[in-house]
Amino acid sequence: MKQIIKGLMRAFAAIGIVLACSAHAIPIPIGTTVADDRIINFNFTGQSPTPPYTFIQGDLNYAGQIAGETVFADVFSELNGVGLFFSITIVGPNSVGFTFGNPFPAFVDGQFSMGIRIATGAVELTSTSARGTIDGDGTATIAGVVAGVPEPTTMALLGLGLVGLRASRRCNPAPNPITLAVFDSAERKLSYWRARCVPCKINRCTGDHTNHRQARGRSPSTGTASPTA
Repeated sequence: MKQIIKGLMRAFAAIGIVLACSAHAIPIPIGTTVADDRIINFNFTGQSPTPPYTFIQGDLNYAGQIAGETVFADVFSELNGVGLFFSITIVGPNSVGFTFGNPFPAFVDGQFSMGIRIATGAVELTSTSARGTIDGDGTATIAGVVAGVPEPTTMALLGLGLVGLRASRRCNPAPNPITLAVFDSAERKLSYWRARCVPCKINRCTGDHTNHRQARGRSPSTGTASPTA
């Protein structure tokens, strides 16, 4: 029971650490071309109301940009940085906000992406969101998904699995080989096993101890301990 409780405590601790780490800002890469962008995907599939939308609004928020530093934002008509549509340059400090509407049907279909990079400095992406609106039918809101960065739930499951693996190994240690020994008397042989076998200590067993060693998870000796006396 103690092992189970310890395992659960470790699992919850791992999830807390992972989720805490996932809340940290994501560094924006330094680069000179679109290929250097950090890509953020926006996919309204399965949202209500469903696309196409009358217009889409959204924000990329970041921290660390100081006056005079430049952030480059690229807008793509497809997911994963495919179909570059236009680029903008933001001289800091600032944040990126965007609005798409007709005549841009490639965006109001609810699937597009943005890329972001910096020229110098240390700027971090803190949050992303987009809102798809249909006049008279409401608004759907989603968070952008940074490509190549595991989602918090995925990381939590990975951490939980590693903790569980370790706990199971601690609860089921690998069998320890039994050292083959040669005794000069039956009395010394009995004394040897009494000192090492838990059932013998409790029950003062005088048997050959084979069953006891198996019950403790140990393999029986492949040889025979032969008394010399």
